[in-house]
Amino acid sequence: MRTRRVLSSLLPCLVALAGCDTLYGVSRGAPLTSVPDAACVENVIRSTPGIQHVRSERRPDSRSITFAYDGSEPRVWGFLVIGSDDPGGPRFEQYQYVMNRPADPVAVANTRSVMRQIEFGLASRCGMPYLPGAIRERCEGVACPGLH
Repeated sequence: MRTRRVLSSLLPCLVALAGCDTLYGVSRGAPLTSVPDAACVENVIRSTPGIQHVRSERRPDSRSITFAYDGSEPRVWGFLVIGSDDPGGPRFEQYQYVMNRPADPVAVANTRSVMRQIEFGLASRCGMPYLPGAIRERCEGVACPGLH
């Protein structure tokens, strides 16, 4: 009887979990000591080899800016968010995620390489020399071998 009660109380939770979306892909992020100039960030993204298109968006209620980019290299695309909306202070985040289907390993590999180039560009051109060493990568449902 006790087991049935426990199971019946867990059933709504299990149903809720079954309806959740699953993300696959990669994110790379780090805390920032300060928020760099948005124009500098955009210039670095635009001048990164493999990037063809860049657009930016800043919501009126936000202190963060989001850059969406894609590239001339096969299947390069990603998002870069930089700003200080989080209570923990300013953050840098790049990501490429798809929902409810496995990520394309070629797109992930090509985009990870471009992400790293952007990070080094920001370090050298936007006053963020600590950034490459502070990056923490998270891979969801996709292999992320070491970057060179």
